[in-house]
Amino acid sequence: MVYFSKFYGVQVRDEIAKEWTHSKDEVDDMMAGLHEIRARLSEEQKGLSVEGKVEKIRRDVRELLKSRGYKLESAGKGTFRMVKITKKKKRKKTSQKNNSL
Repeated sequence: MVYFSKFYGVQVRDEIAKEWTHSKDEVDDMMAGLHEIRARLSEEQKGLSVEGKVEKIRRDVRELLKSRGYKLESAGKGTFRMVKITKKKKRKKTSQKNNSL
């Protein structure tokens, strides 16, 4: 049974699709997709140390924030704040003119 969750846009494994199939042989699209995503995340993190999990979460957060136009900035004592990324303005080169009279 190949099932594709339209809500989450992921292909769902047979055992998960069967678990979330109602008596009318209809798959609960949202729950099946959600559980598929949770299973994939669990497999990715399997075997990682606590430090490895923390680093992965931080990396994912940085990527997500960057895609939305934000970044994390140190706020001291191991804390961070979220700030909007601003483009640096290019400085115009000012030419020094000889103002002799």
